[in-house]
Amino acid sequence: MPPIRVLNVAEKPSVAREITRHLGGANVQRRQNHGAWVAEFPFTLQQTPCKMLVTAVRGHLLEVDFTSQYKSWQESDPVCLFQAPVERKANKGCEDLALMLQDLARQCQWLVLWLDCDREGEAICFEVMETCQQAAGGRLRVLRAVFSALTHQDLSTACQMLRAPDRRMADAVEARQLFDLRAGSAFTRWMSLRYQEMFPELRAETVSYGPCQFPTLGFVVERFLRIQRFVPEPFWTIKAEVQREGRNLPFNWRRFRLFDRLATLALFEMVVEESPRGALVVNVFEEPKTRWRPLPLNTVEMTKLAASKLRMSPQRCMQVAEAIYQQGFISYPRTETDRFQSTIDVRGLVQVQAGSSVWGAYVGSLLAGRFTSPRAGPHDDHAHPPIHPVRCCERGELGPEEWSVYELVTRHFLACCSPDARGSRTEVEISCAGESFVKAGVVVRDRGWLDVYPYSNWVEDVLPQFQVNEVVAFSALEMVESSTQPPQLLSEAELIGIMDREKIGTDATMHDHIQKIQTRTYATKNADGRLEPSRLGIALVEGYQRFAVEEGMDLSKPVLRASMERGMEAIAAGRLGREDFLREALDVAQRCYAALERNAPALDAALGQHFTGRNELGRRAPILQPGFSQCRCGAPLDLRCHQEVGEGEGEDEREQLELEAGPEEEHEEVEGLVRGAEMEEEGEEEGPLFGKVLTPFAHRCPICNFQVVHVRNQETAKDHKLPTGRPAYPQAYLPVGARILPVRSQAEGGSQLRRRHSLHLWRLWRLLQWQAFELLPGPEEPESSAVRAQAASLRAYLKDQMPEDEFRTVHALVCASGEVSAPELQQRVHEVLGAEKAPELLTLFQLLCFLENVSAGRVWISLVLDMGPRCPDNSPPPRGPSMVLFTYADGAGTLVFLLSFWCALPVLKSKAEGR
Repeated sequence: MPPIRVLNVAEKPSVAREITRHLGGANVQRRQNHGAWVAEFPFTLQQTPCKMLVTAVRGHLLEVDFTSQYKSWQESDPVCLFQAPVERKANKGCEDLALMLQDLARQCQWLVLWLDCDREGEAICFEVMETCQQAAGGRLRVLRAVFSALTHQDLSTACQMLRAPDRRMADAVEARQLFDLRAGSAFTRWMSLRYQEMFPELRAETVSYGPCQFPTLGFVVERFLRIQRFVPEPFWTIKAEVQREGRNLPFNWRRFRLFDRLATLALFEMVVEESPRGALVVNVFEEPKTRWRPLPLNTVEMTKLAASKLRMSPQRCMQVAEAIYQQGFISYPRTETDRFQSTIDVRGLVQVQAGSSVWGAYVGSLLAGRFTSPRAGPHDDHAHPPIHPVRCCERGELGPEEWSVYELVTRHFLACCSPDARGSRTEVEISCAGESFVKAGVVVRDRGWLDVYPYSNWVEDVLPQFQVNEVVAFSALEMVESSTQPPQLLSEAELIGIMDREKIGTDATMHDHIQKIQTRTYATKNADGRLEPSRLGIALVEGYQRFAVEEGMDLSKPVLRASMERGMEAIAAGRLGREDFLREALDVAQRCYAALERNAPALDAALGQHFTGRNELGRRAPILQPGFSQCRCGAPLDLRCHQEVGEGEGEDEREQLELEAGPEEEHEEVEGLVRGAEMEEEGEEEGPLFGKVLTPFAHRCPICNFQVVHVRNQETAKDHKLPTGRPAYPQAYLPVGARILPVRSQAEGGSQLRRRHSLHLWRLWRLLQWQAFELLPGPEEPESSAVRAQAASLRAYLKDQMPEDEFRTVHALVCASGEVSAPELQQRVHEVLGAEKAPELLTLFQLLCFLENVSAGRVWISLVLDMGPRCPDNSPPPRGPSMVLFTYADGAGTLVFLLSFWCALPVLKSKAEGR
């Protein structure tokens, strides 16, 4: 009978190499499968002869993501992501690994999982198991290896203690992944789409949200704002010096400080008057002092020490620790445990370091009688021991960063096994005029663990001898003014401590959250290595805090995430089901999302305090010509111009022309700013506005009722007539559930639409935040008769909707709409048609007037926005669009209009022809 074939899967190739080296010995054969190395060797597993196949993945094999219809940010409402379907698929770059595992699984009978022994490793176990069982038809016997160090003893023991994978720990990870995907994606898309358009400075930024990331940022911003809001307060103190045995000994005032200058001055003068008679020694007090050896090292303390002592970021510390763990020098670096179990031979681990040329002599003293059992800390994750060295290493065997982390781990471990440092503290108290002054000194009698631990020190300060009732003379007396000082910015070590206390993230993920807020430019490290929030980070936290009191929830605070962390711990412990947790957590997240939408203006205002919006850009620009054009309400608009430099290297500057109401004018525009034209500078051209001349034009746009501006490009001799009003945001027209259907095609002649050829279209393109925009092909030679036919179809349809007299009245009002304001026009149409029909039919009348006024030009559909199957008569149309973007050419210029109505022209035409 052939030996059983056992597939062994590690989390990383380096771990697979160590498993092979320790278990396979010299009988190892290696081959490749789908680009990955596979080691084979004979072995006896659970008293069964077998053939071991050892390979590795690279972290998570599978990922969870939304299905394809929810991938586009423009096509799906962010709120839908809370319930959108998701799928599990091979992680990007892991497709070959999945094929390799499937191929090997078909050849094997057993599967042994050597993934890291934490929650993430347990989740990867089930990803590997799912992939392999699918290929093997579910016949594999699956076992889990539990180990904490890549030593021969640990790995051999793991082979004897195989168990089943823990579904509960994997459920906790999968629950976190699903929640972070849904909540993070919904909030990120909402904020990014809103503020990339609202603030040009954020156009290239992803305004992201993470359930752990935001509370982490909140801690950084909170400390920063405390500093900014700090008001120094003056205080006064009395300093005294006594000369003794040739030393000037500073004595501290027992009151420490007073915030009343006159009170301090009165006490100071009393002491000065009494000082010639000297000060009386009223007390000499001595007490023993002990500096306890440190607790065994866990992940949180290791990253804090690396940040404060080695000036190494937490993320980099974990990367380096992972590397030396995989080389077999230290135990598993992700652990919450700070106590050694009684079953661990700690003295034997100390013995391993006896041959070191760096601390071997110190280890010898421990083994000679100074060895002390490590203290027991309060944390135990029951998965891994504290971080400790498992092999002796010399400086030349590792790189500089690897050696510094290995040295930190080893010296900390040896300090844990050393005697406490012992000494005594002496305090001398003197009195003059009723005021007491004290001086303390320290004598270190046994440095203990400090001899091997250079990251901490106990400074000795030996005092001269003083006797009670002795009179001593002051060598100096001084009243000193100072002021309170603000706290410092948070260091990474302090931030990790706060996150650990508030339960934000786990020991294995805290460093990632700190790095994430820096990657997202929410915070940066200054020259001192402390975290300083950016304008965007401050604005977001302030914005969320503005409506926190009213809504009863603040996403920048740790309360919600800490509750989630407790929930995931409950899942891992079997006290809570995954689906129950997700249902409750997502319900809270959706309420937060709804609160964000309700309070969007508060968040807008917070960001507006730190970033310049489109309106402000226009208001800061110089006025080229006052009263240049007219708003839809008749108020005069000033012409302003400012330059905007391209973001990429070598990009041109753009002239951006703005039309704004004068400072004394009140008109109906809520934002006060209406856009004119945006043009790209095409080289160093002469003439006003780089060769482009704008003049007002008497005609008003039949759609937006703004006065039209005539733009003439002197270089190309082309004319453009543009309405001065900003095109309405498409979102303003879209009801709940609307979707934008992007259409790809080519313009005439196969060339893409260029921005400078259609200035108004480019403006719309920027508002919609598209990466590209191309026109659908229209007729090769469109005739004006096509326009007249479209107008006739629309006129016939409208006449069907109302009596002839109402049609004539409304038609006359709309065609003369340039003489009245938009609100007045709407009111008059409402009076004729009624409030129910007017909003839908008014836009159709505007379109009709538009078509009738275009005598020479072409009309075609450029983009269809799908808003459901509603028609004017509520019957389902053949094609279902309800918003159409039209373009037409008048002379050499191109105009673009966004029209909102219930059916597209082909639908209207078919209805008119089928009367």
